[in-house]
Amino acid sequence: MNRWVKKNPPLALSEKRISPLASNFTAAKGLASMRLIVRGSILNWANRALSPGNILSFLPRFPSHFSALHNDVAVMPNIHDSYLQHSKSRFTGIKKLDDALVLYSQMVRMKPFPPIVQFNQLLNSIVKMGRYSDAVSLFKDISASGVPIDNCTLNIASNSLARLCRVELVFSILGSHLKLGLVPDVFLFATLLKGLFLQGREGWISDAEKIIDTMIKKGIDPDTVTYSPLVDGYCKQGKMDNALEFLNTMIRRGCDPNIHTYSILLNGYCKSGCSEKAMQLFEKIHSIFLKPTVVTYNTMLDGLFHVGRCVDAEKLFNKMIKNREYPDLVTYNIILDGFCKNNRVPQALSLLRMMEAKSPIPDIISYNIVINGLFNDGKSCTAIELFNALPSKGLRPNVITYRSMISGLCQEGLLEDAKDMLKKMEKNDLMSDSEAYNVLIRGLLKKNEHCDALLLLDDMSRLGFSPDNRTCEILLKSFLREGPNSTLLHMLLSIKDSDQNSIS
Repeated sequence: MNRWVKKNPPLALSEKRISPLASNFTAAKGLASMRLIVRGSILNWANRALSPGNILSFLPRFPSHFSALHNDVAVMPNIHDSYLQHSKSRFTGIKKLDDALVLYSQMVRMKPFPPIVQFNQLLNSIVKMGRYSDAVSLFKDISASGVPIDNCTLNIASNSLARLCRVELVFSILGSHLKLGLVPDVFLFATLLKGLFLQGREGWISDAEKIIDTMIKKGIDPDTVTYSPLVDGYCKQGKMDNALEFLNTMIRRGCDPNIHTYSILLNGYCKSGCSEKAMQLFEKIHSIFLKPTVVTYNTMLDGLFHVGRCVDAEKLFNKMIKNREYPDLVTYNIILDGFCKNNRVPQALSLLRMMEAKSPIPDIISYNIVINGLFNDGKSCTAIELFNALPSKGLRPNVITYRSMISGLCQEGLLEDAKDMLKKMEKNDLMSDSEAYNVLIRGLLKKNEHCDALLLLDDMSRLGFSPDNRTCEILLKSFLREGPNSTLLHMLLSIKDSDQNSIS
């Protein structure tokens, strides 16, 4: 009997129906053990053991209960036949972690082991589920079981660690490559750079540049996947000259940027307000015979609207259609937002009506954009009509919808309606947003409805929310304007005390 399972009763497991893949196995106890281990271990083993000085030496220290699991699963006389029976679908058909674990329990008990490529396929299926911690834990057991791992196995583990922003462990995997006599490939270095990018810690660009230099010294040619995170990093920091210089360095080194890399640079120029440089780069893309994608067009449209170049944006949209790069819902939402922010709300409303009649069908983001635009344009009645029509369109208002409605109703002085909207949020379990409270409190304070504002402040405090800087500023101005009002003063002092207690 598996003593370890008995020792850990607090982790209750809901009984799930296992797919036909596990039909030959009746060992629910063994499966429970595996699930507990894989989910419970997460990356504890990596924190302790994976270091540049250890060549996977942490593997034997993986909990021995995993080995016990292998013995605990009922031994079937036709285990090889059962495994081979699913030869065509055993990997592509795996959609659940339980199924992957059951298949792994079959594979690891076969003598000889199946080829490592099949273990890699199994790991990849878990990665595709987004179960990165589970993939790393299973990678460890594969290694501990004596299955000879290869570059691909280590790359999959590295990718999962990068997704978990555990870059220091990816560096340890690199050390394992070298000490196991495996030659790191471009994929591993690209994974390192991706991990640094996702982690986003200070100075990561300098580390990334060193990695590129190391690759070149080792005779490994960086590709566009390797270079792109660095270009993106420079752009996100507003260092457009560095990004362009790095792009030119790529070209000099014989690595031609792809449309994805150019789209990153375009986005950087647009976010920096350099729409003219973005347009020049966009024209260059055409001249070197790269075909812009819908993402490229979306980036340019957003950038042009951002600087008020609505006419140029419309021309680009027409060019997009002419080049048979058909817009998606994101494209239309960018145009709706661009129209609303550039005082062209009637055009935005017309476009929304056209989308309702044809395609693409508007989503809640589309309606949020137009509702907010209508309020800002003084068309509160139309905004309220749009909001009330959402259920008939099969859409449920989200936090952004309610926030826009409360803000717009407060702008129009419709404070009772704004209060009702807040109650609807509570009724629909959408009270995870403090901004809605802040918006309504500011509206009440501006109308000198201090009692209601203070009641809402008290509600905020009980929910664990705090007034933001703008709300506090209006609250202080109200206090100074009204004089030493004891109720306001008491509330201000209680807010201050609660903030100090939360800090301590």
